[in-house]
Amino acid sequence: MMNRVCFIGRITHELILKEMTETGIEVVNFTLAQDKRGRYQDHATFIRCVAWDKLAKNLCQYCKQGSLVAIEGYLQSRQYQNQEGKVMYVVEVVCDMIQYLDKKLKEDSEAHH
Repeated sequence: MMNRVCFIGRITHELILKEMTETGIEVVNFTLAQDKRGRYQDHATFIRCVAWDKLAKNLCQYCKQGSLVAIEGYLQSRQYQNQEGKVMYVVEVVCDMIQYLDKKLKEDSEAHH
């Protein structure tokens, strides 16, 4: 079965790199806003995303809130308990490729590689 998605959008909030205490691997959760322009109304779709390890580090280093990125990955569903003990269900994109599309950020990242 195929489970692949690609989106282009803007990062909606400041990125916070976290370290998973059990493994030491770094992770960043973020939301991508994808503008939809329609005939009768404009709106945005918000897509939950997660990036791991080096991909997470690079994203936090080269991008910020408002940065335009292209992501590719697969959809994952999971559940967790929130602080009130309620079970929450999440569908998110697990990124395995992120391309920086803002001209300034792209130039900076190419200078550092």
